[in-house]
Amino acid sequence: MATLEDLYAVSRRLCFDVQEGLGRLERNQASGGGQQRNERLARDTRTRLGELKKITNEMERRWRDMAMTASISKSDTWKVRRRERD
Repeated sequence: MATLEDLYAVSRRLCFDVQEGLGRLERNQASGGGQQRNERLARDTRTRLGELKKITNEMERRWRDMAMTASISKSDTWKVRRRERD
């Protein structure tokens, strides 16, 4: 299972790929590039964007899990300290 840092690194790479793909699409359309090449580039960019969405969702899920775990452990610590005082 990939760590949060691994997912972040992959998501950054995908962001750069999507940005580059969009730039290339814009340049190709401005220069009147081949329709077939533009379709292939658009499909590849869409695929990378879909991968980025999946990774982003996984990162958010893991971040929420980490936040909940931290919140629960703090709550447990508070309960133990309160019992010790009583």
